[in-house]
Amino acid sequence: MASATFGFAVFGVLASELILHLGIERWQLGMLVSVATLGGGALSPLIGRWVDEVGGRRAVTTTLVLSAVVLVTLGAAPEFSLIVGAAFLTGLATAISNPATNKLISVEAEPGRQGFIVGVKQTGSLVSAAVGGLFLPILTDWWGWRWAVIAFAAVPLAFGVPSMVRGVRLRTAASAPPENGMKNEPRATRDRLPGWVYRLTIYCFLMGAAITAVLTYLPLYAQEALGMSQGEAGRALSISGWVGIAGLAGWTRLAEGRFGAVRSLMVITCLGAGLGFVLAYAQELGTWSIWLAGLLTGLSGSAWNAVCMLVAIQGLSGSLTGKGSGVMLAGALGGGGLGAPLLGWSVDLLGRYRPGWLVAAGFSLAALLVAATVRGERGLPRRTRGSG
Repeated sequence: MASATFGFAVFGVLASELILHLGIERWQLGMLVSVATLGGGALSPLIGRWVDEVGGRRAVTTTLVLSAVVLVTLGAAPEFSLIVGAAFLTGLATAISNPATNKLISVEAEPGRQGFIVGVKQTGSLVSAAVGGLFLPILTDWWGWRWAVIAFAAVPLAFGVPSMVRGVRLRTAASAPPENGMKNEPRATRDRLPGWVYRLTIYCFLMGAAITAVLTYLPLYAQEALGMSQGEAGRALSISGWVGIAGLAGWTRLAEGRFGAVRSLMVITCLGAGLGFVLAYAQELGTWSIWLAGLLTGLSGSAWNAVCMLVAIQGLSGSLTGKGSGVMLAGALGGGGLGAPLLGWSVDLLGRYRPGWLVAAGFSLAALLVAATVRGERGLPRRTRGSG
């Protein structure tokens, strides 16, 4: 999960480097995020069905290898058009990663432990933000931004290539078990998804739009509006990762317990709205508010996605886990494709960030209303609604 989403960390942490060395505008930086999120979102339902067919293990290996290709392409691309291509591959890797890991958890993890495991695996995107925010500026000072990005490709390669080799050996052996580890697991069906999946997809769209805008422009905003250095801005984003890592497992355990997943989603949206308002008035509040924004980003930035994935794992049959996860992820990535370029365009047009941050807060408040309607949706497990 960290490898699949590391491209987004590159776009955020190295935003000023990309703008300077590639000669692009802020809206073009947002377009990179848009290409990644919209491309991945459009393919997510199909990818979810594919994951149900091939199994979680093979899909996770594919994610690792593809993530390494993304980072090498990002670092080596001589012109902006190839960076756009790498952005699309980032979206593809992200689109595979959630259904793949959800499928693996639904098959191999016992109920009662699924919430903790989902919380751990969803920290991947926060790990990418934390590690990228801390080390990308340092490696950029040493080697330049291109080699700094390429260096990180070694991590998914170190895990992906051996897994791929083992998979090939298993498939060529006559006695090898199926890739997904279940001999009699039903293949993906054409069963209809319940209505609450589509409600949560709308929720994911709104939160994706709000949070992706923050993750993309928080470091650049800290530099341009508050005069922070690239290293300080990167550390502010890194804080969101470390805080999120510490809190994500807690959110999913809370959601799996009596508090309920939907009630957790409603609290998370309130934190997201607060994040938007803090950023909107950060210049009046002072530089300390950027650190507060990093804290709020960590508490809300990936927690909503983790809780939604937990609902998909617990509320859907095994043959629909990948499909349902893919549909929800399509909403999240589609929202991300709207939020980042919309904020960048507003800054280029108006010359200030505040209107965009207020719109991001509005998206979070709209998501709160959607979550409230989901709580009464028929077919949703009672404990998930928070009424147990």
